[in-house]
Amino acid sequence: MEEELQRIEPDLAAPTRFVQPAQAELLRLIPSQSDRVQTFQQIVMIRMVTAPPISCSCL
Repeated sequence: MEEELQRIEPDLAAPTRFVQPAQAELLRLIPSQSDRVQTFQQIVMIRMVTAPPISCSCL
């Protein structure tokens, strides 16, 4: 889905962050909204540090 979005709508794909299914399930199980936001931000930050750069034709 991420690659398809990148191809079809690169402007939308650029700020969009996808998580793995297990991460999405974890987020659904966290009862506190503030804890969900904090956990999501940590997931995104880890991915930004460990993921290879994303090429974007919109730049």
